[in-house]
Amino acid sequence: MQTTGPGVLLPPEQRITFGKRSNFTQALHNRVDEYFAKTAYPRKDSPSLYLKTVVIIAWILGGWAGLLLSPPILWVKLLGCAFMGLGLAAYAMNVFHDASHGSYSHNSTLNTVLSIGGDVMGISNYFWRIRHNRLHHIYTNIPGYDMEIYGDGFVRMVPTDPHLWHHRYQHLFIWLIYPIIPIYWFLSEIKLFVEACQGKGRYGDIAIPVPKSQDVLVFVGARLLGLAFFVGLPLAMGYSLLETIVGLIVIYMTYGLVAVQVFMLAHVLEKVDFPTVTKNDRRLDEDWYLFQIRTTADFAHRSPLVCWYLGGLNYQVIHHLFPDICHIHYPELADILEEVCAEHGVIYRRYTTTWDAIVSCYRWLKSMAQAPLESGIPVSS
Repeated sequence: MQTTGPGVLLPPEQRITFGKRSNFTQALHNRVDEYFAKTAYPRKDSPSLYLKTVVIIAWILGGWAGLLLSPPILWVKLLGCAFMGLGLAAYAMNVFHDASHGSYSHNSTLNTVLSIGGDVMGISNYFWRIRHNRLHHIYTNIPGYDMEIYGDGFVRMVPTDPHLWHHRYQHLFIWLIYPIIPIYWFLSEIKLFVEACQGKGRYGDIAIPVPKSQDVLVFVGARLLGLAFFVGLPLAMGYSLLETIVGLIVIYMTYGLVAVQVFMLAHVLEKVDFPTVTKNDRRLDEDWYLFQIRTTADFAHRSPLVCWYLGGLNYQVIHHLFPDICHIHYPELADILEEVCAEHGVIYRRYTTTWDAIVSCYRWLKSMAQAPLESGIPVSS
């Protein structure tokens, strides 16, 4: 058996082991290596991503300047806030996401700086590296390990979660949850960071490492910089505190509605699986790569606009298999993956359009809204 995952995060008794590499995995790696050898494309440091980054940063800075300097007309301000929210979502999905995985550049300093840009927006890079990179990406869709499918009691995403009375309406109120997630994370992670510094921070049964001094500096400093940019600047230009707060709520709700929904579309769907392990048997007797393929789905492969704006997050399967490769290459690598899957009889889960994936996510949440009939699944009222 092989253990896949960062041992420094989980003690030996909590780690999950996976089966040995299959012929499928070896063939896929060989084919991907051949692609880069033939094209001579860099796996990171893509000029296309550099250009995209400039465009997105210009979008945010230009949008913010235009919003602050635009005439005091309500619909203009609201439209400007929505435009800003879309820009922040673009940065999170394209720049921050690649940089936090180290797939943006071979230069670790550049990756760190661009990741801190997420901290300024309110995304804690410290918690993201733990929750997303080291738990979600390794133990995808496994309850108790993957915190991305843990709804904090508000939303029931997996069959093993307790069913609470309000879950029966979750497929209706989920559209109100998506927009407030960035605000909820910003506030809740402050409390969690204080607990982590005290050695008490936890994701369920998983202990969060105590932050180092540089982590504290980034967490506090970037948030102060963000408050200065998003709150201090409008106040200094004569906007009232109420106007500033309302504007930020619209910005972040737009950002949340887009980004959070997109991240749901890869794993909280009808086509994917939710494997389970027990405390007495933390093994999954399959190749980790095959495990990733059955717990992840793609969508909208043929839409260049979707791919550009979402930072390749519609190609989640290839991203989970090769998170250290820049997302600019995902369309070509997905074609390779499709060929290898066909050759080895592996099911490649995909949805034709973004709307198809949204509908599937909605249907799954609606199915989870129903009280479970199986006696082995916990129920609460």
